[in-house]
Amino acid sequence: LRYFKLVYTQAGEWDEVVDKLKTLLECVTRPQEVYRVAQELAAIYLYQLDYPKEAIDVLERYCVESHLDSSTILYDAYQRLEDWRGCLKVLRECLLNVDGDNPRSILHYKIAQLHDHLEESDDALTNYCQAFELNPDFLDPAEHIVGILLDKKEWQKVATWLDQIRERVFDRELSVQLDQAKKRLLDGLHHAQ
Repeated sequence: LRYFKLVYTQAGEWDEVVDKLKTLLECVTRPQEVYRVAQELAAIYLYQLDYPKEAIDVLERYCVESHLDSSTILYDAYQRLEDWRGCLKVLRECLLNVDGDNPRSILHYKIAQLHDHLEESDDALTNYCQAFELNPDFLDPAEHIVGILLDKKEWQKVATWLDQIRERVFDRELSVQLDQAKKRLLDGLHHAQ
């Protein structure tokens, strides 16, 4: 079966590859082998045949207990289906398994972007703040935080975040622009009172 799978893979006959992998799934007994074959089948479904639903079904049926990382395949499948809740589920699972502040910061940032896309500004704000807290030199989350706070008309918080960004910017021109933005904001607040 593995030989025929290899031959069909080299020939790009993906339906035949899927048939052989399904047969292999029925034959293998060791959990590690099941996980590996199922992950390969899911990858073929998604990346070669563009069947994201089938890829998700295989991973959820065979790989739940797996120590192999299937998160990229699962995330890509949900993304192709435009199932943003599924994407969020995958990223939250990744958060449980990742070490280090920088990778955690990036995951929180991606989660925040999905919440932004779903127009869930409170959840987006929470995750942008967590991303920034984990890596204060990563300024993208701070920019998004300012945008959300502007939409919410929380002017004093906007001024505070402009200060946060200003402390981490080394470009003189950008620093001047941030100072001017804060001044305009505070002037507007004084005139409103």
